[in-house]
Amino acid sequence: MIAAAASWTIYGAVKQWVNAPDRIPAEDFVAVAIELVQPVLMAGLQPLPNQP
Repeated sequence: MIAAAASWTIYGAVKQWVNAPDRIPAEDFVAVAIELVQPVLMAGLQPLPNQP
């Protein structure tokens, strides 16, 4: 699930960047994309709550 969420986050960000008429340089976009994807990936590191 985490990988799917991360990949869709990347896809959506890239799609928006590609379609933007005044897009920022690729190097700057990578920094923005990392900020978007990192929380999704970090969620995968959280322990699962105990199930009763």
